[in-house]
Amino acid sequence: MEEIPKYTTIIHKVRIKLDLTCNEYCVADIIYHLSNNPSAKVSGWCYASKETIGNYMGLAKKNIHLIINKLIEKNIIIKDEQTRWLKTTSLWYENVIIEKMKFNNEESLPIVTKGYYGQERKVTPHSNESLHNNNIYNNINNSIVTTEKNYTDQDEQLTNLLYEKVKENYSFLIDNKTDNQKIDDYEEMNRINRIDKKDYKLIKAVILWCQQDSFWRKNIRSVQKLRKQFDNLMIRVYEKKKEENGSSIAVIRPPR
Repeated sequence: MEEIPKYTTIIHKVRIKLDLTCNEYCVADIIYHLSNNPSAKVSGWCYASKETIGNYMGLAKKNIHLIINKLIEKNIIIKDEQTRWLKTTSLWYENVIIEKMKFNNEESLPIVTKGYYGQERKVTPHSNESLHNNNIYNNINNSIVTTEKNYTDQDEQLTNLLYEKVKENYSFLIDNKTDNQKIDDYEEMNRINRIDKKDYKLIKAVILWCQQDSFWRKNIRSVQKLRKQFDNLMIRVYEKKKEENGSSIAVIRPPR
């Protein structure tokens, strides 16, 4: 029998961002660790049965089956149709594993000095002040390595467009996002294009339409909600334009 992890550390900020329940998060974590177990007979895949995972989770086989289907729908795991084996996707790695690596590396960092409005101040990794958003920690020599940002100018522009339209519709809403939160939004917009394979022209068209619709503008007020409902919005835009024009639309195409 494969060795199942004895516990799972849940990063609730990431869990909420990925729209996962605690059980879904734990099952995905088990699948990740089993598929990356160096002593496994088959490298890169989790081939544990649903009964085995269910026994460790204290859940019935049918519940594990439902959770796995949900994780597949959310692009957290993928399944090989022939073997039925499972593994987590880059979405899990980018959000959960990288976050764990950052946290573990922060544990070993010394106090570092950074410039702060012209002054030199001592900042620890666990203080309320954060280091530059594009820095990650190197656990080998405790140095700070600057990495490229994980979003493009188009991601930033489309995110700002969405929030400008939301502000036009609801001027009383307070914009109190921190720089880190804004970067999270830019990166989420990037995932709509990079992971979900939605063209930037399509994203812009959907943003403009949903912020004019009396129902959807109340429900789409963040990039996270936009991504979650994107396919539904795309279908609504297509059907609406088809009703108005009586023909196909160049930018919005029907789902295949």
